This record gives sequence, structure tokens and C-alpha cells, in this order.
Amino acid sequence: MANISTVFDQKNIFQGPAVVYLGPSGTTPSSIGGVAEISLDVGLEILQVEQGFPRTLMAQFVKRKTVKVSFKSLETGDYSLWRYALASATYSTSGTGGFIHNVDFGEQNTMDSVAIQLKIINCDGFTEDMYLWKCMGGSEGIKRDFADEDVHGPTYTFNVLRSTLDWGGTALATSKAFFHAQVDKQL
Repeated sequence: MANISTVFDQKNIFQGPAVVYLGPSGTTPSSIGGVAEISLDVGLEILQVEQGFPRTLMAQFVKRKTVKVSFKSLETGDYSLWRYALASATYSTSGTGGFIHNVDFGEQNTMDSVAIQLKIINCDGFTEDMYLWKCMGGSEGIKRDFADEDVHGPTYTFNVLRSTLDWGGTALATSKAFFHAQVDKQL
């Protein structure tokens, strides 16, 4: 059974698996609406310590932790999101009433961080919340397909960075340095 639930947002009603909240790092993010696809990849690189002959595995240690999130937006013309995914782009509006949206991407090599919250609404009614305290645009940047498909929105990719503070400025335990996830199973 596909995870297709109705997402009620202040802007629109979407059919999709999640709502994404996005904003500058250190602040509580705002809703960007429902998304068509979403993935959270958590990886570990393990150092295995072997001893003896024949070699026997004696211990394992984590050498590297990686967390990456990507999602496909349902909105094709929301260039304000591009500045976050590209991590070094600038966004502005122009024209009468600010109806022209601009994104500029050049040679800036400093990267801005963002805060992301994922709210996944399961078909059984449970709600999962994932709080990603500090993220930066991934090396994949933005992938925008112009194929003849149902959803033309771009795919955004972010790397999750280690953070010492939550969005309110409260110190995080080391066990929560990348993200905090919770599920509400109360119906």
C-alpha cells in the first residue's frame, strides 16, 4: 500500500507523503507545503578491529556518520527554496508587487545552513516528526526534470550537519546532535 495521504497546509491541499518545514538554521522552520517524494538516508562507516590468526572480529567502531535528506517539491516556481538547496545562492523579488522571483548563483563559496522539519503522515493516521537541526545543501544541489511527468517540481538534497544547539538555542545532548525523530501513535 502506497503512503499517499492528504496533507492540509495553509496554502494548499496536497496528495503526498509529507510536509516539509524549512528555514534559516537556528530558527524554527516554516512550512513549504507537501512534497511528492521524500527520503532520509542515515549511514555509518564502520572500522572493524580483527585479531589473531585466523583473523577474528574483536570490536567495531563508528568512523563516520552521514545523514542526508532529499525531497521532490510539488511547487515548480518557488525559487526561494533554491537559495537553501544551493546553500550559496541569493534570492530576491522584483517588479511591481514583487511578482518576479529571482535566484542568482555565482562564485560564492561560503555556505548557509538551514533547519528542516519533516512531518510524515502515515496512512494509519500516525504522525512522524523529524527535526534536523542544521543542514546544508548537498553536492547534488537541485535536480530539475522537465520531462512529461505528473510532478515537475525539483528535487532538493541536503546534508545534515552536527549541531550543538536546537532551534531555540538550547544545548543538545550528543545523542541528538544530528536529528531527533518521534512518532505519535495516539489516534
